[in-house]
Amino acid sequence: MVVLKAAVNVHILPLMLLLSGLVYTFVINFRDFGREKPSVITRNISLCILLIFLAISTYA
Repeated sequence: MVVLKAAVNVHILPLMLLLSGLVYTFVINFRDFGREKPSVITRNISLCILLIFLAISTYA
């Protein structure tokens, strides 16, 4: 109940979405590191950096 109430909070929800997105992207990167092209991994890492800057600008 406490976790759901915190998730509804406007300030915590974007942070939870950001963390889940980062975890998902890093899991995909490490799982597919041997078979994917480097351009795919670079694009995913740049997407992570973009999400981090978006979160910093949101909370600043």
